[in-house]
Amino acid sequence: MLALVAVILALSYGYFLQGGGWNQAIRLDLAWALVERGTVAIDAYTANTGDVAIFEGHLYSTKAPGSSFLAVPLVMTLRLVQSGLGLDPESAGGRALQGHLITWVLGGWGTAILAWLLATMSRRWYGARLREQALVALIFGLGTIAFPFATVLLGHSLAAVLGVASIALVLPGAGRKAHPGWAGCLAAAAMVTDYPAVIFLAVSGLVLLWRERSIRAVLLFGLGALGPILLLATYHQACFGSPLTTGYKYQTEMFQHTDEAVLLGLFSLPRPDRLLAITFGAKRGLFLLYPACLLGVAAAFPAWRRRESRLPLLAAWAVFLWFLTLNASYPVWDGGYSSGPRHLIAGVPLLMAPAALLFRGVLRWPALIVAALSTALATIITLVNPLGPYQVDSLLGQYILPALAMGRVSQNIFLWWPSWQPTSAEEAGKAAVNMGELVGLHGALSLLPLLLLWVASAVALVVLQRRAAEPA
Repeated sequence: MLALVAVILALSYGYFLQGGGWNQAIRLDLAWALVERGTVAIDAYTANTGDVAIFEGHLYSTKAPGSSFLAVPLVMTLRLVQSGLGLDPESAGGRALQGHLITWVLGGWGTAILAWLLATMSRRWYGARLREQALVALIFGLGTIAFPFATVLLGHSLAAVLGVASIALVLPGAGRKAHPGWAGCLAAAAMVTDYPAVIFLAVSGLVLLWRERSIRAVLLFGLGALGPILLLATYHQACFGSPLTTGYKYQTEMFQHTDEAVLLGLFSLPRPDRLLAITFGAKRGLFLLYPACLLGVAAAFPAWRRRESRLPLLAAWAVFLWFLTLNASYPVWDGGYSSGPRHLIAGVPLLMAPAALLFRGVLRWPALIVAALSTALATIITLVNPLGPYQVDSLLGQYILPALAMGRVSQNIFLWWPSWQPTSAEEAGKAAVNMGELVGLHGALSLLPLLLLWVASAVALVVLQRRAAEPA
């Protein structure tokens, strides 16, 4: 049943073919450079991005390279398939196709696997029943910030998959054996994919030490983490002449914050106004745009009463508060083009796992109503544009709802190649599209095939649940 939920989520994410953008394109630029030129310099690929670092006359990615590394075998495979079909893999259309498919594999399927993992952990950590597990997976996958960002190629979602998997391996549930080596490898891989995800390395290591009380387990954890860390250090050395130097040190002037004292070119002291803005603000507030996330907060109280749930709950909140604090410390706290606080994406999954406890007793219907509202909001945000503009003060009131009322969907106009900025309205219209539009539906009606998929899936899930001898 949970496997079907993951498939439903992956198909839902694949329904949306979003456009490109600087942040997404830079990840493919590095993958293309590695495959096509055998270099980490992206000099030949920057027509579609400005997220570059300049060092000794060459251009490099400013982002953590993990998602680019994972895209390399996909790029190689797609190039072979495209060439075999007589298509030019280096044309604008060929690169756009690669961008869409790689986004679906890494972002879409990655998030679907993450939802399945959360459902499994909600049973092991919080005693969730099967229907509650399915609800956790569906509400996380369709009702939180995970939904829109599963359709774009950023590092946050992929880092969340790796990091949560690491914690699941050190907290596998009662009577199950921890896997410290694999946990260390995945936690370090999360950091390689998104630098702030280093918190998973710290939390997984501490949880392992507390649970196992074994130096051997910690050494195995460190040994597992060594491979990804050495890979990252080697990449930094090849780009910037030092294993500890990231691209942020050499990023272009438009991203340098000279008006604030910042650490590593990125962070200052956390500010209360930013904290409020990224939680309940109209522009980027997590709990305002995706109120289902409040279910995770509310569920912390009943979860704490379960003695066996306290350690995973503490791990979840340590991760969430880390990302929340970092986001409040970031001068560009709104994330630029972003429908919600994208820097919190990796902190949300573990927060949502105990929400299963709310889907029983008197809290069930209020929780379902909040989840339904949040799913509706996440769906229309994904339909209109997961990369909402930073120029508005209210994402829903000034952008998403007016666009939907005018029938304007798939509004990400940024191209994958050759330029991030389209030169005509016709080009802009081709940058993003959903499957409903491809069969001739327009505006909100373009959601109809997806809604039919969801209805059919709901029927299938009810049937499977009854066969599992649990109440529907």
